[in-house]
Amino acid sequence: MIDSLRQWLVSLTAAAIFLGAAESLVSQGGVRRVLRLAGGLVLLLVLLRPVTGLLSQLPRLDLPDWRAETAQREAELRQDQETALEGFIEGELQSYIWDKEQSLGLAYPVSVSTRPGAGGGSVPDRVSIDGPFHQELSDWLTTELGLGPESQIWREE
Repeated sequence: MIDSLRQWLVSLTAAAIFLGAAESLVSQGGVRRVLRLAGGLVLLLVLLRPVTGLLSQLPRLDLPDWRAETAQREAELRQDQETALEGFIEGELQSYIWDKEQSLGLAYPVSVSTRPGAGGGSVPDRVSIDGPFHQELSDWLTTELGLGPESQIWREE
C-alpha cells in the first residue's frame, strides 16, 4: 500500500515537473493554451489513476445468475402467496358453510379443500362434513359453491 502511494506521488510529481518544463519552453499564444489544456488532462489522469485501480478490484456483477436467482425467488414468493391465499379461502369457505349449518340447526365440523381456478385464484374442490347426510345442506353446497354430490364427503359418526 505504501509502495503504491509512493509510486503515485512520484509519477504525479514527475508529470507536474515535465509539464512545467514544457510550458516554460513554449512562447505565449495558442500553443501554450493547448499545452496547458493537455497538461491539465494528463495531471488529471495521473491523479485519478488510483481510483481506476480500485474500480478494477470491485467484484463483478454476474447479471445472468442474478436474474436466475431473482426469478427463482419470485416463483418461491408467488407459491408462498398462493398457499397462504388458499388457506385463507378454505377458512372463509368453512365459516360460510358453518353459518349455513347454523341456520339449518346443524353443527357439523367441516373441512374444505381448494384447487387452482381457471382464471387464477382458488375455487372449492371438495368438502368433508363430519355428520350424517343432510339433503338441504347438500343441495345448498351444490347450488352456492358448485360442489356436487361427488365433491361432498359425509362422515356419519
